Parts: sequence; structure tokens; C-alpha cells
Amino acid sequence: MSEIQTPHNETDDTPVANNFEEVLDWQAKDAAKRLVQEENQQNPDQESTGWGMDNLPTGPNKRGNRAVKIGVAAGIAAGSIFGGVAVATVQAIESAPPKPPTFSEETAPVAATDGASIFSIAESIPGNNTIDTRETVEYISSYPANIDALKDGLQVGEQIEVPISINGVEASDE
Repeated sequence: MSEIQTPHNETDDTPVANNFEEVLDWQAKDAAKRLVQEENQQNPDQESTGWGMDNLPTGPNKRGNRAVKIGVAAGIAAGSIFGGVAVATVQAIESAPPKPPTFSEETAPVAATDGASIFSIAESIPGNNTIDTRETVEYISSYPANIDALKDGLQVGEQIEVPISINGVEASDE
């Protein structure tokens, strides 16, 4: 009986596959070969026709039925793998990095109270729950009108300009 020919790794003699189709093809051929060998061992008086998909019987006998089952199993396995690749692709697209936040151009002055920090002020802006608060803090800190006020830290009574909304979320929406 002939052996299945597959490319092998030169260092450890393991099969090398270029794609999923090759792997599935090798696995299906290997499974078919094992089933034919098992059938030949169970019925040694039957003449072997040799291994190969062209030589498998097509009539209603055990060997032919097994070949059909192997083909169906290989098709299902291929569909499962390629279906999984499609799902993984969709998940990768869905988990793509979010769009950068949109801060309103309109600002409002906010006076720092006792115990207030730039983080607590950033968290109070409508829409801040749609992004990471650190992005809002960075935006407020780099806003030109706030640079002088924040260079020595936020002090009680100091006023800073903050956007009135983030990502279009208004105070009435929250």
C-alpha cells in the first residue's frame, strides 16, 4: 500500500502545512487510509484494490460507505474551521480600536472646590462614561485656556474651561 506524500520539516520530520486545506486534506487521507487498512485486516481474504480515492468502491458496501462518511466528515471539519476563521475575523473587526473621543467645541468654566481634582471634574462631564477618564483629563490639561491655571496644580477657587459634552452626550441624556 502506498504512503501519503506530505512535505516534512527537515529538522524533526513533522508534516509542514501551507494552509488549512492541506491539513484537512492530509487528515482526511490519513483517516481514509487507516479505515481501508482496518477493513483489509478484518477481511484478509478480500483482494485489495490499492489505496486511492479513485480506487474506492462506490457500491453499497462497508468500504464505500466509510469513504462517503470520511468525505462528509472532512467537509464538516473544513466548514467548521473556515466558519471559525470567519467568526474570528468578525470578532477582530468588532474589537478594533474605538474611534477617538469627540469633545464639544463649546466649553464652560468650572471653579475648583475643596477636594476637587482634575479627575473629579473630568468625571462630571456628560459623556465621560463613554471613554477613559484619562483621555478627558489629557484634553482638559492641554486646552490652551487651562495651561497656565494647571501648571502648578489645580487650586481651590481656580477656574478651568471644560467641554460641555463628550461624544455628543448632553447632560439631559445621562
